[in-house]
Amino acid sequence: MSHQAVLSFVQRNKIPRITQGRTVYYSRAHIDTLKGERESIDPNYYTYAEVMEKYHFSKDQVAYYIHNYEIDNHKHGRFTVINRKEFDRIIKERMETNSLEKEKERRAKLPKLNTIPDGYISVAQIAEKYGVTPKHVQAMFEFYFLAIVKLLIFSELTKHRGHFYSYFMLNYAGVPSLAKL
Repeated sequence: MSHQAVLSFVQRNKIPRITQGRTVYYSRAHIDTLKGERESIDPNYYTYAEVMEKYHFSKDQVAYYIHNYEIDNHKHGRFTVINRKEFDRIIKERMETNSLEKEKERRAKLPKLNTIPDGYISVAQIAEKYGVTPKHVQAMFEFYFLAIVKLLIFSELTKHRGHFYSYFMLNYAGVPSLAKL
């Protein structure tokens, strides 16, 4: 559209505008509605896209709030619309309350699952029993498991020793520097 066509379209349809310095901004929602790219939505409702843009939520987060807080929503054409007042109220309440403190209280009420199974002991108990630090116990177990892995690799290699020896002899038997091996 030419500049004059845009101006006449805006004036004819009374589209709201904001002027900042020499730049003029027109309402995208009104233009999209008039052009048929967007259906007109009741101003008392949000669409998912509007909520996602305003609060920087993902689609899953919006659905979480709608489902868990039972916020009024319904389909309007191809859009799902969400009651604006209810959603804003829920978000405001969530922002004002210290949800971290509530989460800590909720977790404190949960039963403790840190019981040690029968026949096992913890790193702290081993460290106390043998008079070493827990870090030393962890290092010893890492060393122990590394040694086990090395032994397993060595045992696999010894199973195939005959195969490796014959391959070596076929390829390197004529090399004088390797004859001593």
